[in-house]
Amino acid sequence: MYDIDRIHRDIMSSFAPETATWHPKRLSLYLSCFIAYLAPIQNSSIDKLFIILSLHPSDRLIQIDTSAVLANLSNVAHARKHIQRCSHTSTLLINMTRWSHEETVQTELCAILSNLAQSESENGDLARAGACELLRDAMTRHTESEDLQVQALNALAGLARSAKRVLPETTMRMHVAGVLAVLDAWTVRASMATCAAACNALGVFSFAGVRVPCVATAEGSVLRAMQKFRACAKFQVTACFALAHLCICVNEGGGTLGVELVDEVLAIMSSFPRHKNVLTTAAFALGSFALQSDTNRTHIMTKKGIDIVVKSMMETEFDEEVNCLEVCMKHMTVSGEPTDGENEVDGNYLGSNNKPTQKSHLLKLFGSMFLMNLSENEKCRQEIIKRGGLDAIFDAASYIFQTSQSKDLGFVLMYNAVLRDLKSNFDSQKPIFFDLAQQISDNLAEMQVPENVRYSLSHHVECKRCGVLFDVITSITGHEVYGKDKPTVTRFCGRVCLDIFDKDSRKTVHKVEPCFDV
Repeated sequence: MYDIDRIHRDIMSSFAPETATWHPKRLSLYLSCFIAYLAPIQNSSIDKLFIILSLHPSDRLIQIDTSAVLANLSNVAHARKHIQRCSHTSTLLINMTRWSHEETVQTELCAILSNLAQSESENGDLARAGACELLRDAMTRHTESEDLQVQALNALAGLARSAKRVLPETTMRMHVAGVLAVLDAWTVRASMATCAAACNALGVFSFAGVRVPCVATAEGSVLRAMQKFRACAKFQVTACFALAHLCICVNEGGGTLGVELVDEVLAIMSSFPRHKNVLTTAAFALGSFALQSDTNRTHIMTKKGIDIVVKSMMETEFDEEVNCLEVCMKHMTVSGEPTDGENEVDGNYLGSNNKPTQKSHLLKLFGSMFLMNLSENEKCRQEIIKRGGLDAIFDAASYIFQTSQSKDLGFVLMYNAVLRDLKSNFDSQKPIFFDLAQQISDNLAEMQVPENVRYSLSHHVECKRCGVLFDVITSITGHEVYGKDKPTVTRFCGRVCLDIFDKDSRKTVHKVEPCFDV
């Protein structure tokens, strides 16, 4: 066993001028490698690495070596927390400025910031201290370095949601413009890794509610990249993720994206009919497009989009999956597997009992959401029924209910399938719950609706504010506002109640009383 403290003392004492027998660069490299690869990661070890950075502020090799080791260590959750809580981040940001001319040092520092950005609870301080601006400056200075661009984009993506709370909207839009510029430049250079990182960043900024400076420019950039890397499944996952959130963000601002993007997403699904991750994010993107306008819904139907999605939902045999879905989903706090003991964000994107939604459920879930959004159009609704869409939704509901910890997700899919099908028979402004159970029994007996689902659909609750009636599981389908500092979801029954809440104050959402309880 190594006596770590003794070795530390021996090495550090060698820095004294009267006892130095090795070149300081070799001492630094030895200590750094020892800490990284032989010793258990200790807070004192991390502190000593920052001492090395401070002792040799002008030595390029020491800065590169030590920063590289810190980049490796910061992959570990408790190391990240120690770096941030001991204010070591200020040293990193100072070095970002001091070594702005040195590409290799900047690359390692961007990698460290990318890792630190995974700890969202601490990201506000990084954003306030100018980390986003320093990252964008590094990208602008070192336009030829692919590795630096990727690391900086990943760091920006990690900081996006926290930065949205502390930086002006104009500044955030400048960061988005910088991301789009990188996407365009590296699409021409055919760098899939850089373009994937740029699309991921664009998706996260859009998810945070940052609107792009020019919608036409953004959709053109993503479309060109999707066409450039059409044969690459990994890229298409992140591109569809970006489109899904870009579409939602643009829609909230009263705009729409072009149908050319719909055609491209459908083409991608046809090109990868057995890639679960591609199909999942593509279905997510199509659901966002279907939500935008009746024109989009009709266009998707005429392009056989219903058939493509239903077939994907019912597929049981998939090819080997690409692994980048986790990168996209973690920004929405959707996770298939727990990370390395780091529970910094609990809960999930759909607000279901604060438990993560299993990745294997997402294709069925997003496919069902797409069909629900599409069914707002009467012709699309009839086509969904004709093409087996209801069967696919019921299959998804049953699958999720049987296998998921989030049981209410199965209920919401079932509820929407039934309600959309029966909606045309009732005045949508009046409660239909008293007749719904009988309608299920009469019309959907062959689908074998579970008894507990029938019960949930036939019992209603009343909104605390406006008195509107909802069935007992509608809480997932109402308007939702997500807490940004705490994984809390507040549910509003409709637009009237939602409008009384300031969505820019999401960090206090846990203090707002919902319209109804789960």
